[in-house]
Amino acid sequence: VLGKAILDSLLAKVREKNLSNQVASAAASVDYDTLVSISGTMNTNGAATSGRRAIVSTAVMNALQSDPVIASGDYHDQL
Repeated sequence: VLGKAILDSLLAKVREKNLSNQVASAAASVDYDTLVSISGTMNTNGAATSGRRAIVSTAVMNALQSDPVIASGDYHDQL
């Protein structure tokens, strides 16, 4: 009974908004600041900070690779 009560309590705290987030933006305008904004929204929603994944288009990845902050060696392996 105690185990069920604990599990029920944990499941009551899980909401879809904690697990996913969608953002519509022009691919060419996506940059490091966009990622920071999305991360802030996820933090506000209560999403776990480890193991986050994003699905983006090829155009978004090309825009991110051209962002000097992301391409900088100073930030290598930190994003």
